[in-house]
Amino acid sequence: MPQSRRKLDYSACDDVSFAIKDLKSADSEFPQDLLRPAARRWAQGAGWTLGSYSQPIRCPAAEPTFSCTARCFEHEFCHANQGSVFRFEGHIEKKHFYRLLVQKAGDCNGEVRKYRESASSSKELAVSTEDRRRIHAAADSLLQDYMQATPTAVIQRMGDPPVDAAHVRSVLRWRREQYGNCTAGFRASESDFTEEAERWADVDSKPIHLARWTLNLFCWAAVLTPFMLELVRLKQSGRLDGIYLAADWTFKVDVMNYSMGLIACVVRRKLQKNWRATPWPLVAVLTATEELAGYRLGFDVLCDALKHYDLPNPVAVSTDFFSGSGEAATSKWPRCAHVQDLWHLRRNLIKNDNAARRQLQRSSEGLGSVPGTPARKSKRQIRAKAKPKAKGKAKLPPHLKKRFVWAFLKLVDYLAWCPTRAFFHCVAQTIFKRVEFVWQEKEFLQYFVQRYMIRVPASDSSIDGTEHFWGATWWVGIGRYARLPPSQQPSESLNAIVKRQLRAQGPVTTHVDLVHKFAKAVQTLSTPMLFGADRSKKPVTLMGRDVRSGKPTTPSEWMWQKGKSVRRPFDK
Repeated sequence: MPQSRRKLDYSACDDVSFAIKDLKSADSEFPQDLLRPAARRWAQGAGWTLGSYSQPIRCPAAEPTFSCTARCFEHEFCHANQGSVFRFEGHIEKKHFYRLLVQKAGDCNGEVRKYRESASSSKELAVSTEDRRRIHAAADSLLQDYMQATPTAVIQRMGDPPVDAAHVRSVLRWRREQYGNCTAGFRASESDFTEEAERWADVDSKPIHLARWTLNLFCWAAVLTPFMLELVRLKQSGRLDGIYLAADWTFKVDVMNYSMGLIACVVRRKLQKNWRATPWPLVAVLTATEELAGYRLGFDVLCDALKHYDLPNPVAVSTDFFSGSGEAATSKWPRCAHVQDLWHLRRNLIKNDNAARRQLQRSSEGLGSVPGTPARKSKRQIRAKAKPKAKGKAKLPPHLKKRFVWAFLKLVDYLAWCPTRAFFHCVAQTIFKRVEFVWQEKEFLQYFVQRYMIRVPASDSSIDGTEHFWGATWWVGIGRYARLPPSQQPSESLNAIVKRQLRAQGPVTTHVDLVHKFAKAVQTLSTPMLFGADRSKKPVTLMGRDVRSGKPTTPSEWMWQKGKSVRRPFDK
């Protein structure tokens, strides 16, 4: 006698919405083709292991609504259609969102199923559903604690009973393909960001004003209102000599692979009777990684904010050597001077020199290039590797072949301390001739000149005696030009301060949670300084009782001390 069909009594389980952009496939964009991707997205977020998704069918409702079913694949009886069954109904809402109604019938029963063994390693046991959940939970915990979810870190966070390292790597590889380096909940929260962003859309909202945001390529830019108002007060009191910007994107403030960029105004405030450079953050930008589009967005938002508060254009902007960062600022303010960090210049030269010497040492020992972690290759890469290609000699990074890099860095230090443009040109011309003709390092000199120097055409070569003058964005002179020192120290210190404020508030779980905690951090950093708090060297707030933008009006107390010596930068 044939078995009777199972009767299912569904009850409401959940009601969620997803952004359509996250559900569209490359093959089709019809409403019925969005149902099963939405159902799978819900199952992943809710922690269910579902399978056997049925074909979507049209519901009798007036608006285009489709439904499908799926059953639990986690337990043995559920897999045999004797356990939990889910029914999904979905339709497009407000043209940009997909609403999903979830219903459930039956209960889970039976033992936890094992995944099928791999054909290439049939002797090894596959990872169970429970172990997969433990791996995901450990990875989420690490990411929420601002740590990288590496296989070793995940194994340590899981504890006992241990899970095979190969299984952990396989699950983490799948996570990166689905969510990147963030949790599923954090990625899914992008669609809920619009409602929260409207709360901060007012230009005069405090402590932040979300000026722009987009869900297509998720990013947002916020104006930090309290610090803009403080600049207005400095202007009204005659203590705003100019706006000196410092911009940087850093991985120290990363939140689940989202990099936060900060554009700050460097001011001077008096602490312990000494003037100290203090960065006031004006604009914050959250992007997937440090990219040129983020710099352009940040400077564009800052330009609009300066016009809204009737503040002058920036005098100078300090950045590192990220490609295009300076041009993004000077395109908005053509008369703004661009200063680049001297420390990053030194670091790049040392890094290239060390890499070249390691590669030469391995070649002399017959070991070839430096081995790296083997990555999974696609079928196209495997087919391309099968075709024989002519092997060329690996190109070494730019480096000194006959001298140590420290000898050249000493000469760069002399250039950095040249007081005038004419003095800088004469010293640079002498150093370059020495490197080319005495050191015999013409190839390295060409790289350094092309990457880190500027040729300024002479107005009259017959009078000046040269066709061009040497210049550099990492040189500003001493006390004569209204620019920031060639240092990213204010930006690095601000990144550390914001990072410390965010971590003190606990783990970040969603984009909305990040905005709330960032707004609270801004409120803490913009708290007015109490009487006597300026006696501390590092107060919590970035405000001060005696603040001005530009050169201090009086010397610091340490300058009056007898026999006080100042250590030159980079000296021991």
